[in-house]
Amino acid sequence: MATRKWIRQQASAAVHLHAFELQPANAHMLQQLVRLARLPVSVHSTAVSNASGTVYTASDVKPGSESVGVLRQRRGGRGVPRPVTTIDAFMAAQRVERVHFASIDVEGQDALVLYGMERALAAKRVDVVEFEYNRKWKAVFRDPRPLAPV
Repeated sequence: MATRKWIRQQASAAVHLHAFELQPANAHMLQQLVRLARLPVSVHSTAVSNASGTVYTASDVKPGSESVGVLRQRRGGRGVPRPVTTIDAFMAAQRVERVHFASIDVEGQDALVLYGMERALAAKRVDVVEFEYNRKWKAVFRDPRPLAPV
């Protein structure tokens, strides 16, 4: 049986990832995993959308839950306020010049994140964008904005 040689590393680029998470329990879990695995990832306990400010989410979300999103308003004091930013605002604040790969998965509201990175996209400062095109954009959310211009 022949043995194979290891392939020598060809690239040496430093990589740093930014992950954004709306749910506090999920953000905390991700931060622990990143710390334990010593990964080059900054986990931001922040929502991402088309505007910056504050949103609310359910207060009783268990770690690992995915299907709990933004509440339209604080319901009877049960909602938890969460910061929300746009990718454009984040890039400006953190002095991020280029995004090589943006992966968006925000339970059917992916278009809002795209609208929030409109300046970066127009300036061609994002190399690759991957997102989920969901029929909920028109059918459920009834948002009149088309995705084609973005």
